[in-house]
Amino acid sequence: MNITRSRPFFRLWYVLFPGVVLLPGVLAAEPPVRFEIRHVSEQPQRGFMPMKVRGSDQVFHVSLDAQVTSRDVEKVSQGVGPGMTNVIEIHLRPRGADRMEALTSRNLGGRLAIVIDRELIFAPVIRATIRGRIQVDGLGEAEARRVYESLSSGRFVARQRLFPRRR
Repeated sequence: MNITRSRPFFRLWYVLFPGVVLLPGVLAAEPPVRFEIRHVSEQPQRGFMPMKVRGSDQVFHVSLDAQVTSRDVEKVSQGVGPGMTNVIEIHLRPRGADRMEALTSRNLGGRLAIVIDRELIFAPVIRATIRGRIQVDGLGEAEARRVYESLSSGRFVARQRLFPRRR
């Protein structure tokens, strides 16, 4: 008779220190969709990698470091914009808004990259300083729904704390 061993239970959880157990997925650091805003350079330079815009032949040199990420998202809303396009409006937390303002004020007339799941969605020209609210449009209906649901559910996961703050 062939006996197969199932996975031991202890592989399904981790002991942080005596008395505290962390179940996988309970305190996830990133939402399932990886949303990033990065700096774009027109010319190749150190610290930048070439990325092709989805559905286009355009190639931009995108910073390896993300300035704003999924963790900086405070609130997300979804709607329909002009021309019946899907629009996702992203409100940033104060720290993310400060980084976004610094990035856009330093690079007026340049570009920034909207990267979702490590894919360059588009690289719009920065025409004004952007603070805490970003509108992303041009996504397909299914992709817009996936990004919206993932970012909106992820904001609650990112705010969970292992221990409550003392006042």
